[in-house]
Amino acid sequence: MTPSFRTTVSRIFPLLVHWSDLGALGGAAAFAFGICCAAMTPLRPFLLHKQLYPVFLPAAILCIAAGIITGTKNLRFLAFGAAGAMAYLFQMAQCQQVDACILLLPPGSVRMSGVIITPPEPRRDEFAFLFLLNEIDGKRHPHLSGRTYLSTSAELPPASGSLIIDGCIRSGEPRKNRYDFDESAFLAARGIAGRIAVARICTAAPPGTFGGRVAAKFRSWLLIVFKQYKNPDHRALIRASFTGEKAYIAPEIKAMFQRSGLYHLLALSGFHAALLLTAVYCILAAFPVRSGIKHSAALLVLWLYFGFIGPIPSLTRSIIMATAVIVSMMLQKKNYPLQTFGIAGLVWLIVSPASLFGPGFQLSYAATFGILTLHPLMMKRYRGVAHPIADYFLRPLLTSLSVSFAAFGFTLPILLHHFGTVSLYGLFANIAAIPLMSAAMWAFFTALLSAPLVSWVSQAAVTVSGVMIDCLLMIAGFADRIAFSLVSTYAPYSEIIAGFYALLLAAVAIERSMRRMLLAWGIPLLLCALPADYLIRRAVASPSIVRFATGRNAAVTAVRWASGNTWLFCSGKEPAVRASLHRSVAGWIHHTPGTTIDRLLVAAAGKMPTDSSRAGGRRQLGDIDTFKMVNPVYRCTCSFIPREDRSTLVVTCDRSRLVNGQNGSMVIMHPSDAARQQTLHAPFEAIVRKGRFTIRPFD
Repeated sequence: MTPSFRTTVSRIFPLLVHWSDLGALGGAAAFAFGICCAAMTPLRPFLLHKQLYPVFLPAAILCIAAGIITGTKNLRFLAFGAAGAMAYLFQMAQCQQVDACILLLPPGSVRMSGVIITPPEPRRDEFAFLFLLNEIDGKRHPHLSGRTYLSTSAELPPASGSLIIDGCIRSGEPRKNRYDFDESAFLAARGIAGRIAVARICTAAPPGTFGGRVAAKFRSWLLIVFKQYKNPDHRALIRASFTGEKAYIAPEIKAMFQRSGLYHLLALSGFHAALLLTAVYCILAAFPVRSGIKHSAALLVLWLYFGFIGPIPSLTRSIIMATAVIVSMMLQKKNYPLQTFGIAGLVWLIVSPASLFGPGFQLSYAATFGILTLHPLMMKRYRGVAHPIADYFLRPLLTSLSVSFAAFGFTLPILLHHFGTVSLYGLFANIAAIPLMSAAMWAFFTALLSAPLVSWVSQAAVTVSGVMIDCLLMIAGFADRIAFSLVSTYAPYSEIIAGFYALLLAAVAIERSMRRMLLAWGIPLLLCALPADYLIRRAVASPSIVRFATGRNAAVTAVRWASGNTWLFCSGKEPAVRASLHRSVAGWIHHTPGTTIDRLLVAAAGKMPTDSSRAGGRRQLGDIDTFKMVNPVYRCTCSFIPREDRSTLVVTCDRSRLVNGQNGSMVIMHPSDAARQQTLHAPFEAIVRKGRFTIRPFD
């Protein structure tokens, strides 16, 4: 960057220069950039070769050390960027090595011993928990031992302690196409090596370490307080807000919080860490001790809570930032929030580089960055009112609204990209919901402390907490009565997301006198770019075929015309087909704007089908491309020859193989009207001419 260019940028965007001077923030951004480059490089299969695997970790450590030591910004950016790439490649190589070792295990069940990390949570007809594996068949495995596995068991295991189990280890399922759920990446981002299906729990022992025994005692104390909540919904919401165990929340309650935009109150984050710190300082204020002792006690409680809950991205960020603030107060040093924000992000990405692509990490850090940058900018516009009483009530109200808008603005594209829904109701509901949840949690803390001392105080605090939760449920349920409280749409294109964030960051960082002109030009241009981008993409679109989640139990293929009308061809068992439609096809539709399901064709067969489509993934259709779906058991062949003006679907069946006139038949269903369906038990030909759908018998 030349001096003249830097001077110009500094004059127009003064905050950008300030942000670049923050070493930790710039280092975290460079580390994330390196992870993205490593994930997108075409040389990734070569770089993950087992002979290069031992090099990545020491190289990443050396790059991190170089980035910390150097005082040159460009060298720091290069060092942290290289460290991010090396750390990500090391984690991916580790996952590949673990998967290879799992494949080499003997088939069937093996004897395993280890330690329960998290208490079991109910999931359908089984219990799920994290299990730290120590030995396999009485021996430590060089690559599988010492790693964490997501375990499921039909038997209820203890909340903590050691276990000896019989079960099968398997790796996470990789995605079969870019729209499918990537279980392996999901587990890798959480530091989980694989899954264990527990066939039998042989023996269980209580925790052997002092820390484990203390955690078990504290958990039993928590359960006693939780049982004082007579309403199961109250108990489940408090449990989720303090321990992060959301499995006990009723599905309808969870869906109601998601629709109202208040689901973040149930996920552990900086909000809950702030409530805990506030409660600790309020209790310590009653004792005549020095401020240094109070800060040390607050740090101790905070990190004990973190050790009890475990590593969660949002909680880790808030714990690190709170620690930096408390330490700066103890040392009487000035604290820079964005600098501590960068430290928290950098620490978490070093621990788990793959979590950068997860929605939890993205939402947590985007919302925090928005609150730290956009919220102060909006509050500067508030000059106060002349009347002190009115200002006393108005300022907290506007502060809550400003925080809500700042977090919403920076998380909007991420929510649309991953989930396709945005709750507008939550923008204003947070103003009342956050104080209510705060009061409910403070009452719970009171009940927790007074339970072993004064039982009636504990019961009264539980009652107050329940009343606050009832008010919170009423506010969350009111979202269903308001039109357009929840907006659903397709995922925006990547260039639109990049333009949105560029405009948002420019509006925050630009010089104050130029901000109005930037918004006056930038917002209309961005709004005009939305339909223009859609029309350009639609103009150059051509018919394509996409294959989804083909396996033993289901085969789904979509044929999409340039207009966006789509035919889905499904074959297999109904549960597997339905799961594929919800997990893979829905994701493809969400990330492909303009797609509408015109016809849904389901081959009803009693046996497992196979898909003999010539290509996997997404490809363009030629003039003679044919999609063929074969059921070898019933000798049913479905051939689809696409054309823009005339498309032919031919289904041929061997009638001698049909049983009760059902097996091997084809069901043609219009999605908008489930009653409009035709089932043909004989061979037929379906022809489309310019959108008209006709069926005639096939000779």
